[in-house]
Order: sequence, then structure tokens, then C-alpha cells
Amino acid sequence: MVLERFNILPFIIQEQVLDYMNFLSIKYANNQQNKNIQNLENEISPEIKELLKNRLEDHKKNPENAVTWEELEKQYETEYGYEI
Repeated sequence: MVLERFNILPFIIQEQVLDYMNFLSIKYANNQQNKNIQNLENEISPEIKELLKNRLEDHKKNPENAVTWEELEKQYETEYGYEI
């Protein structure tokens, strides 16, 4: 039924409807992503929080030791023979 009604709309209106649908999809995805992040923060154990805190502090003290994602991928491929 929805597709039948959509198909009888003029093309310019169909484009506007699709644009609005894209907008809603992005908005919903962003809202859902924020909820997922909040849920994840609530689920992280105190031990993991402490580990992450220590790693962040170490990074702030020694930023020159940071590794890019590309470097990490290469290292992982070399060590484990598996491509990320």
C-alpha cells in the first residue's frame, strides 16, 4: 500500500520523500548509537575502566609511542598472518 501511494507521486516529490527518509534514518541511527555508547559505558567493568584509564595516561605521557591504525593492521598481519 505504501509503495503504491509512493509510486503515484510525482518524481520530484518522491525525491523529497526519500531525502526525508534518509534524514530520519541518520537521525535514528545517531540516537541509537548514542544510546549504545551510554549502555556500553554502564557495562564496562571497573577493571577495564582502570585499564583504559592507565592506557590513556600512558598515551598522554608518551604520545610518540602511539601507533596508527594502518601500522597496527600491518603488525597484526605480520604476527598472525591474518588481514583485518
